[in-house]
Amino acid sequence: MTIVRGFLFALTASSTLALLVPSAMADGMPRRAAKQYAAPPTWTGCYIGGNLGAGWNRTDTSRVSQDGIGPAPAAYWNETDVNFVGGAQIGCDYQFDPNWVIGVQGQFVWGDIDGSRALTAFPTFTGVTKVGNIDTVTARLGYLVSPVHLLYAKGGVAWVQNDDKVLLPGGGLSESRSYTNTGWTVGGGTEWKLARNWSAFAEWNHMEFGSSNEHFIAAPGLVPPGEILSIKQSTDTVLVGINFRLN
Repeated sequence: MTIVRGFLFALTASSTLALLVPSAMADGMPRRAAKQYAAPPTWTGCYIGGNLGAGWNRTDTSRVSQDGIGPAPAAYWNETDVNFVGGAQIGCDYQFDPNWVIGVQGQFVWGDIDGSRALTAFPTFTGVTKVGNIDTVTARLGYLVSPVHLLYAKGGVAWVQNDDKVLLPGGGLSESRSYTNTGWTVGGGTEWKLARNWSAFAEWNHMEFGSSNEHFIAAPGLVPPGEILSIKQSTDTVLVGINFRLN
């Protein structure tokens, strides 16, 4: 009986200790140890978010030919414009190593980056440039300098929507052209995890669209009925934003 009572006492004591130890760990120094060994946050998952910033657009425009006349080279205008922009982004990341993250992203930026200049060869005429949408699809590669701080580079394809005009000396419409240019983009930035599902970022993006020949249509009744203008274009954005992460 003594052996049985001793066994029952030991069983009761061990059961009581099993109940008391987790409670002690929750109240004292072991809690700090538990925090120390908590799993770091993961960047794997998809996200949506918004952005705000500034955009710069540079154009170099010259005349190539006139409809029904033929080659007619002429310098038109060089222009650099800046304005506030804003938009949204959506993407997915995959953390394939404790320090490396890859991902894909679609970004959409809206804002009227517009301006006007006198034509170099015809100073009484005015060239007007306006950029509407700027869209990109990029791949991202990032390095984690800490579990919550990501430095990244990005690159891919860019599209920019343009609405350009040439105005007569009195301000009336001479000719116009709306078109979309396709080019490439590179950029980089930094992103911080603010909470499990929220992150904030700051980044710069450069876009090159090369040169394109665009057919400008003259206003009704004007002669010649149109011109071919060569337009070289590049665009930059500096953005800050916030993402809601769906993981």
